[in-house]
Amino acid sequence: MNDHSSAAADAAANTWPSLRVRSRLLCGVSLVFAAVVVSCSAWYAASPRTLPLDTLLSMATDALTALLLLANALFAFSARGYRIRHIALCGVLIATLAFTWCANGWRVDNRRQRFARQGKMAYEQAITNVLNNRQLLTDKESSVEQLVGDHPHATAWTNSDGSVTIVFPGLEGNYRMGYIYQSGGQLPSFIAVNPDTVHLTNGWYEY
Repeated sequence: MNDHSSAAADAAANTWPSLRVRSRLLCGVSLVFAAVVVSCSAWYAASPRTLPLDTLLSMATDALTALLLLANALFAFSARGYRIRHIALCGVLIATLAFTWCANGWRVDNRRQRFARQGKMAYEQAITNVLNNRQLLTDKESSVEQLVGDHPHATAWTNSDGSVTIVFPGLEGNYRMGYIYQSGGQLPSFIAVNPDTVHLTNGWYEY
């Protein structure tokens, strides 16, 4: 019985790749993954395009980086002969993760600069239409899609100081993000206190 168990264990050991092969495989996968992620992050940071499922792709990249980091950490802890290699790979993966976060910040900054320079011009006619029909507005947020057909889900309202606030959702395909135009006066306090509200240029904000 013991001989049978020993033979089965030997057979399993022979079919499973050696530690050296597994280490090399993990090393190769980690390096290729890091190179692809850094290249794609750099390209996306400089590109004006928006990828579909941007947030989901970012989360998947972070999750895969974390898994590879954990695998290399386990190898560094358990495989003495390959410890330095996998410690170095842990450093590479941490640097990759840091770079993707920095690249995302660069992309956001570039997007805001492009909007301040020229992107806002796409909204000028919509703003003119709303301000020319302010008699249709109340102090309650309401849809102005009939006035700004090219900007679905846009809303507007008047404030106590006579200013008008117009909200254009749909930034990068996400209707929880967008732009706000404030025609004079101060931005309503419930918007101003939101830490995600960022001033872009005269009268324009991003949320």
